[in-house]
Amino acid sequence: MLKKQINGFIEYCKVTGFSRKSLETLSLRLGDFNKFLMPAFTYNRGGCP
Repeated sequence: MLKKQINGFIEYCKVTGFSRKSLETLSLRLGDFNKFLMPAFTYNRGGCP
């Protein structure tokens, strides 16, 4: 759902000088957040009963 936005934000963070470890952590956390939102997004689109 947010994959494109997450990738763009991570690229921005790379350009602005985030450390490698910070980028890894941020990427993992944003990926987890995206997975968390997916069931709600599917439900709102009529994918669940």
